[in-house]
Amino acid sequence: MHRSGQLGVCPARVAGGGDKHYGIYLHLASPRDQRIANGTEDPVIASQTDRTVLLQNEYSCTVTEEQDHQEVLSRYTPKGDSDTVNLIASLTFCKIVKGKYAGEDAIEIQIDGRRVGQLTYAMTQRYGEIVRGLVDRGLEVTCEAFTVNTPKGVQVELLMPRDPHRAHWQMRN
Repeated sequence: MHRSGQLGVCPARVAGGGDKHYGIYLHLASPRDQRIANGTEDPVIASQTDRTVLLQNEYSCTVTEEQDHQEVLSRYTPKGDSDTVNLIASLTFCKIVKGKYAGEDAIEIQIDGRRVGQLTYAMTQRYGEIVRGLVDRGLEVTCEAFTVNTPKGVQVELLMPRDPHRAHWQMRN
């Protein structure tokens, strides 16, 4: 910050006194949160090419409907000593076909161009605006993912950005 001519400030607390030494506790933002606040780092996009974006990988997000795609997922079953298989998933949109939210949009998960599941309605509400905005700009949206072998078959976990609504709250407080 100093090199760019900015002055950093933060909340602090003085502790101690009496028979104890005084101390000052600084309440600092993480370096990444500071870069986001300064506009030098994107809170959602980790990297971007002309046609593809890779989302930040901060939180694990469970994929649903994998039971219908075990034939595709069987190629990504962890083998040997490995507990997981790391891969890149693509995010698009589909319609929810059953249940309370039938007919609503959901974020569809694809691996190597083949559907392997979707996000829940709630997770689509959380990330849909981000994904839709990037897709509407003509970009392929990707994220890091991994598969795990469970008694129910191969399951997929996505690594997604921090909740965009909470991120704004955290930066303000």
